Parts: sequence; structure tokens; C-alpha cells
Amino acid sequence: MIMHSANTVMSTLILRFRRRWMLVTGVLLVALVVAFAAAGFGGGEPSTTASSGDGLPPATAEITTETLTQTQHIDGILSHGEPEPLIVQATSGVVTWIAAPGTILEEGEAVYEVDGTPVILVHGSEPPHRTLDVQTVGSDVEQFESSLADLGYEGFDVDDTYNEDTATAVEAWQEDSGLDPTGEVPPGQIAVVEHDIRIALHGLDIGSRLGAELNQTVLTYSGTKKLVSVPLDVDKQQYVAEGDSGTVTLPDGTTVEGTVTYVAAATQEIEGEGGGEFIPVEVSIENQETLDGYNAAPVTLDIVTGEATDVHSVPVTALVALGGGGYGLEVLENGETSYVHVETGMFADGMVEISGPGISEGMTVGVAE
Repeated sequence: MIMHSANTVMSTLILRFRRRWMLVTGVLLVALVVAFAAAGFGGGEPSTTASSGDGLPPATAEITTETLTQTQHIDGILSHGEPEPLIVQATSGVVTWIAAPGTILEEGEAVYEVDGTPVILVHGSEPPHRTLDVQTVGSDVEQFESSLADLGYEGFDVDDTYNEDTATAVEAWQEDSGLDPTGEVPPGQIAVVEHDIRIALHGLDIGSRLGAELNQTVLTYSGTKKLVSVPLDVDKQQYVAEGDSGTVTLPDGTTVEGTVTYVAAATQEIEGEGGGEFIPVEVSIENQETLDGYNAAPVTLDIVTGEATDVHSVPVTALVALGGGGYGLEVLENGETSYVHVETGMFADGMVEISGPGISEGMTVGVAE
């Protein structure tokens, strides 16, 4: 299978799931309340046209003391992350086998074969660029020796010098891996990635001849754990930071906790209709078992962006616009009503934080039906 462009796949998913991003419902509700109030209040005193026949409001609620939590709702994509290319190091030969898409490979396992000879996954960040043999010195030596030690081979020091002890351990590793035990490691014998991998797509067909062009991509890969990718609108970046906790809602309604582990420093751009700039964000999920059955799916990420602890609150529909400006409450006491000016704070889940002289828990206020 010839791979599709990772950016094309990501672009399609982004354009599909950018229907709605972050919405602070309280702000919208306030707008409705203000519009409603403006229609009913034209002078210095609030109108009573919405009241019941006896002059009392049509419905009531009590002032409560609670903790309000403000949440941003963000659309995202559950997957194994955006695939990365694995470049072939061999400059000749024929690709005879590639691990199947979806395969999880650990350090020490074969990723693909050239002329029937396996290419082995080792951990590291420095790409192979020369043959490692006796008297070779450098950071790439220490990287390979560290990987060799992780695989359980002994009898050498993990340092920047490839010596006879290293060569002896390499011969044992090569024999165990189905390679010729030469004690030398050419660059085409290993695939260096920082972590275990999951095969995404094949970049070359079986039977492809290497060396026909430079930098051939044999396959694309991702991490082994599923995560949530969020193409965050640029104007929403202030709401998300690395280390933030969030709740991910899966398509079946199940929720699982996640943590923002990556926020890109630069924007990316999707061209065409419905595109635009966005900031790539990744959210890790510790409890991977809850994600069984999903390989790629649209999800919603809820991130707490504000919290007001032990504050007085009322339903947003209790607010009335006062003729002199600001907001007030219609307070009921002993069968009579009066209007009290209040200051508003946080809006969350249909409730609003209020404060002001004479405001106390348990007071009864009018609300719009």
C-alpha cells in the first residue's frame, strides 16, 4: 500500500471536526438575558410585565453558595498521533518485507527487510550515518551501546568508544537478530527511533528497489499509545497550556481523564475552504484500556479554565438589566418584591456568581421562565 500524505490525512480530519470549538455558554446566556431585559425595561425602574397576575415573578430560585467551574469545550481527534516518516538508510537492495500497518514494535524487533535481511529497531535520537566498528568514537556509539544494554547484552561499558568488548556483544546481538555476526553495525542495519513504534502506512511497495532516489520513506509510524490531537484555533490559545488537566468524551459518551502534554510554539495552516491557521495540541491519556475499540474517532475535550470557590450564585435567568445600568435581582420577601443591584462574576453551566450589599444565601429571587 502506498502511503497517503500524513498532512493530507490530518487536514481532512481537521476540516471535518472543526464544526464547533470553544463556547462559554454563560456569555451567550447573558446576551439573551440582556436582550430580554432591554425589551422589558425602558426607564429608571424595571418593568413588571413578565410578572404573574399578582405582581410576583412567574418563577423563583434561591441564592446558593457553591463552587462554579468554567469549562471550555474543544473538538479533537483520538488517534495514535500524526505519523512520522522512517527514511531508508540502505542505498541498494530490494525491500522484501515490511511490518504490517497497526503492528506494535518494541526495541530489538525487525521493522522491515532488505534482500531478506532484517532492519532492527533501536532507541535513540541520532540517525545512523556511519558504520560502527572497533575504534569508532562518538555520541552515536554511546547511543547504540545504551540500546544494546537495554536489550540485555553485557560485557562492555556504555560510553562513546566502540571497542573489542562492544564488538563481542554486537556479534551476539546480530546472531540473535538473524544478522551476519560481523561485530560491525552499518547504518542500514538499524532503524533509530526514540521509542517503540506503531506502523501507520507503508511508503514503499514490497519489491521496491532502493537507491533509485534519495531519502526514500519505507513507512510511517506513530507512538504506541493513543492520544487526542487538537487543532486549536489561534484565538483560543490562551485557554490551553501544557500540564492542564481535561476530560475527554468518547463517541459513546464515556469520559476519561487526560493531560495536555504538548502545545506547539508555532502555528500550522490548512489551505483551502474551511482551512486557516491552528495550533497543534496533544493530550495524553493514562488509562488506555478505556480506549479499546477506537483507532481514530472524533472526541470532545473539556478543560477547566476558571474556578470560583464558595461564591453566591443564581441562575443566569435571574439577572435583570437595571435602567441605570448594570444588573440586579428581583428579591421576594414577605409577598413583596424589590430590586437589588449586584455585581456579576464567573458564568458557568447556566449559573452566575453574584455579590453585593444585602446578598445572602437562601434569599428568594425571581427568574424568567
